[in-house]
Amino acid sequence: MASTNEEKPQAEKTADAMSPAAPMADVKWYRSLPLFVPGDVDAFAGLFSNNLATMLAGAQMLSSILPAEIIFGRIIPGVGLSMLVGCTYYMVQALLTASKTGQTKLCCLPFGINTPGVFAFNSGIIFAVYYSEGGGEQAAELAWQVGVAANFVQGVVNISLSPFGPHISRAVPMVALLGSISSVGIAWLYAN
Repeated sequence: MASTNEEKPQAEKTADAMSPAAPMADVKWYRSLPLFVPGDVDAFAGLFSNNLATMLAGAQMLSSILPAEIIFGRIIPGVGLSMLVGCTYYMVQALLTASKTGQTKLCCLPFGINTPGVFAFNSGIIFAVYYSEGGGEQAAELAWQVGVAANFVQGVVNISLSPFGPHISRAVPMVALLGSISSVGIAWLYAN
């Protein structure tokens, strides 16, 4: 005789609720999470300072070739808008997960600027286009436009490949997935 959902242990209920085949009719889209918990100030301070430092370092790096109008009028407002949209998206994901699982001890994934990516993007795309065009005002505008297009293509690739993420995380050992994080950490230790 098949058991009902009420007879299942909590772990099985949670696994069933998180499965893609979970009936959405039984799930409210929203479940209230605590507004403020211990550790929120630390998390905010760490994420805010990391993103601010990365954004300022990237802007300073570009200030040698791009005019201030592009940096402060287009790039930094664009980063701010993307942070708002990304943080809101992750917050909604946390609310949906809380609703599906019934758990309230959740937090949303921190959304931020990829620090190594900023340096690679600036030097590998924007600087490359600027210097290949010979410098100047038109080269700066073109470098910014190519940077915007490259950022869009990167987003499309990320979204297109995201369904394969769970398969990759199951197939590849965790140590291999953490290699990029550890290499950045080692680089920072070496630099200091």
